Amino acid sequence: MGPIAAATLRTSVVFGLRLALQALSLVLVARVLGPHLYAAFAATLGVAFLAGAVSTFGTHLVVLSESSKAEGQSIAALRFAPPVTIGVGLVLLAAYAGWVITWMRDDGISPVAILAIGVAEILAMPLLQLVAAELQGKGKIAGSQMLLLAPLVVRCAAIAIIQLTSPPDSLLAFALAYTAGVAAIVLGTSATLAPWLLRIKAWRIPRWRQLKNCAGFAAVNLAALGPAEADKVLAFRVLEPLSAGIYSAASRVIGAAVGPIVALMIAASPRLFREAPTSTVNGTAIRLERGLMLASVATGVSLAIALIVASPAFDYLFGSKYEGIGEIVAQFAWVVPLMGLRITTGNIVMTRGRPFVRAVTDALGLGVLCLAAILGAPQYGIAGMIAAVCAAETVVLVLNLVVLRSERFAVRSFNE
Repeated sequence: MGPIAAATLRTSVVFGLRLALQALSLVLVARVLGPHLYAAFAATLGVAFLAGAVSTFGTHLVVLSESSKAEGQSIAALRFAPPVTIGVGLVLLAAYAGWVITWMRDDGISPVAILAIGVAEILAMPLLQLVAAELQGKGKIAGSQMLLLAPLVVRCAAIAIIQLTSPPDSLLAFALAYTAGVAAIVLGTSATLAPWLLRIKAWRIPRWRQLKNCAGFAAVNLAALGPAEADKVLAFRVLEPLSAGIYSAASRVIGAAVGPIVALMIAASPRLFREAPTSTVNGTAIRLERGLMLASVATGVSLAIALIVASPAFDYLFGSKYEGIGEIVAQFAWVVPLMGLRITTGNIVMTRGRPFVRAVTDALGLGVLCLAAILGAPQYGIAGMIAAVCAAETVVLVLNLVVLRSERFAVRSFNE
């Protein structure tokens, strides 16, 4: 068994646990809140995820790249990544809170809950991503994913307690408990795994060249996450509340199902970063990339079939309030192979040293998603939203493949 296969297997075990926890938290949150409030929660969480994708300003991917090549040397990015993440995160948190509190004022979500979700996803989680990126770059891939698994455990525990205690405002209680738990994980991590994380005296401001490099990865992170989260935000406005809640829950199921493909790319990323600066067009990296794409297609098709077979079970899991969700998951399932191959090709484009190119392709896909959803969802409902996601995934995938096939793209050093 090769190193990537072994790392993928270990990471897949962790992702299997992660998938189980995601499923548990999704079902519990959806059942506690009901479709109407869950739609508002999913939209709020989607905006927080999008802001959180930019909070690190791409420094976590620079940490990953430097860690994968360091071989015992000091990693310069560890000194500027935490202050950049906190500084950018605070600005984004203020913008998020101001916009979402205004946007959601009539939708039953407390401003305190909105702010708490923002603190967890825009400040705390990005700091954990920095530590996970360092571990991943050093080859400790399963360990890095276990670290990112901890907040999911907290989320499940929080919603389980809420379900048992039935507080007056379930969403507020959940948001506060979840945020407190994630903050405790960050403090514990900085005291054990990553003393550099909150070592303020060692922090420094990045140079302009480093900041420019980070900006490309920040654009990638935002654009890549856009299609995965923007659909929930759009659904909240273009669908009826009940349909928006059911669609958002089904979309979360599909997002979780892509976990094995994400595990494959996480396992392969350190080697892709190492190979990219030295490989020729017909070299080792090209064979590796083609193997990853084939594996992604095979895995995606298998996952789609599994979701279709298991779709009736989702009606039971989510309860009578989410009537028809099983059929929606079955319709949505065939987007999984497209989504998986889009993720794979996008990561290959990025590791070849072209983060801005990937950001552009993902941004174009996001534009297609928004246009298709606005035009199709009001008339065709949930089917229109699924078609919009399918169109966006297809556009990004085709653009990524065109870029990878282009001779002008050939090979370029990550540090160029």
